[in-house]
Amino acid sequence: MILLVTFLGGVGFFFGPIIGAVAFTLLQTVLSLQTELWAFYAGTLFVATVMFFPGGLAGLMMMHVPAFRLGKANHLIVPYIKTLIPGFIGILGLCALVEMTFHFRHAATGDNEMTLFWTTFDSHTILPWIIAIAVTAIGLGIARATAPALKEAWNEANTAGGAA
Repeated sequence: MILLVTFLGGVGFFFGPIIGAVAFTLLQTVLSLQTELWAFYAGTLFVATVMFFPGGLAGLMMMHVPAFRLGKANHLIVPYIKTLIPGFIGILGLCALVEMTFHFRHAATGDNEMTLFWTTFDSHTILPWIIAIAVTAIGLGIARATAPALKEAWNEANTAGGAA
């Protein structure tokens, strides 16, 4: 657990393990109230952090220091909104598919109804599956389509000179 928290927060920064402990505690507390699969989501976040953000959450925050020093951090707001919000919605759709699969496989016989995102529905019908797949595909598709513009804004915000 200590290793997970340390890597999640960021090994290379003094305040990284502190951030990791706070983030993991919040994640564990909030998700365990909502789903039995909270450990799966925590593990997935850990793997994603190690793969894509080896500096952890602290490293992710510290990556923005040059943009703030150059006074160009505000150039990242709109591209972040255009990319991260649809990406988050797509990830929620993927989580819905995971939760529906778990319910479909582990619910008692005859227990077809489940509640997800404050909505009760029959998980054994096709419509909720189509909606979850569509939300996932559209959200992640929009995020992928807007990622090049985010990368361009990132490069501009972290380069001295040019329009300020």
